[in-house]
Amino acid sequence: MVEWIGLIYAAIVAAGGFIGYLKAGSITSLAAGLVGGSIAGIGAMKALNNFIVISDDENQLLTHLKKTCGPSKSVSNLQKLEFTLDTKYYSSSVLLTNFDSLRSLAIWRVSNKEIPVQSFCHFMKRSQSVLDLTKIDSLSEYFNFDTKIIACHLSSIPQPFATTLSRWATDRGYEIVDLEPSDEDVAYFKEVNERYGLDRIIEILEGTSWDKKDTKSQAGLAAAAARMRLKEDGDSDEFEEFDGNLDAKDKRVFKCFRMDTVI
Repeated sequence: MVEWIGLIYAAIVAAGGFIGYLKAGSITSLAAGLVGGSIAGIGAMKALNNFIVISDDENQLLTHLKKTCGPSKSVSNLQKLEFTLDTKYYSSSVLLTNFDSLRSLAIWRVSNKEIPVQSFCHFMKRSQSVLDLTKIDSLSEYFNFDTKIIACHLSSIPQPFATTLSRWATDRGYEIVDLEPSDEDVAYFKEVNERYGLDRIIEILEGTSWDKKDTKSQAGLAAAAARMRLKEDGDSDEFEEFDGNLDAKDKRVFKCFRMDTVI
């Protein structure tokens, strides 16, 4: 992938400057390598969709994405991963960057103001009972996230902060994802066919408005037809299962739908 190659190239340029400095003591070589590598790296990140993660110290999300979203490639170090979201409607390459704290993210943002970031996830450690919500609020001055997540162990969060966090998240458009739901909650999620835990984070990412994606046009038409095509009896509210292809009836329905939309 072009973006991935760009990041590798940026690392090579920076490493070349550093090696030149070690061998010849050339500060000019070091400066040129670092500046050139930084420019190349920023260019590569601009060509990618970006997903920022805070405080995932155990890299549990990164590891899970490697297993479930492919193809994926580790970039530069263990704190970055380029992975592919492949849904019924689009496919998109996303670069995950894991920062150890909000402070390190703020420092990074100072020199990377032009890089778009579409999604954000802040992890809370199992032993963590509170979160500085004021600092998270300050991110709105520097980012315009489409989707925002707080990943935590809800059973470990005491009152009254649990209620405070819930209200704060609702007011600001964050979704709270329980990383370790109770057996009762898991049974409910399975009953209603909803994802939970780390899989729920992936589902949120799939619903994110990424700047760069390859839309599957056939799937888009199919979705419109499937939503409008009811079972033959006409009395049921259930949708007929769609087999993945548009037949003549689907095309007629979609044509009518398109005309009604224009009107």
